[in-house]
Amino acid sequence: MSIAEEFTKNGAPQALVRLEERGIDFTAVGVLLVITLLRALTRPWGQIFPRWISGLSGRRVPRWLPPSPGWASAVALTPYGGLGLVVTATGGLSTAKNAGMSPWVFIIGFVNLFSKGLPLGACTLPYQHRTKSVGQH
Repeated sequence: MSIAEEFTKNGAPQALVRLEERGIDFTAVGVLLVITLLRALTRPWGQIFPRWISGLSGRRVPRWLPPSPGWASAVALTPYGGLGLVVTATGGLSTAKNAGMSPWVFIIGFVNLFSKGLPLGACTLPYQHRTKSVGQH
């Protein structure tokens, strides 16, 4: 059974099934979104829409737009990845609980999540300070 068929059987959203049918792993899409968000938080085009965004080119990005997914992701991914690493390191994943997979699968996954969440938080706070209006505290 293919991954796409397994996703369909388990009731996954059609968007994920279509990605898998085309050989695109949804976690890779997530990584690209995180990279794009990190760039938006650290580059000038995160404050002014670039010319390649039709209809919005040259306009200011709403101040709340980049930090919203930045904080949401940082608050969700950092503790989830960190706690997952602690559980794995302390032997909290027995063979019965991890479907027979190596603990390294989980370690790599949790490191991945933690290493996305931490820099998102670290880049979101300075973005908010840079874009703060003069009269705000």
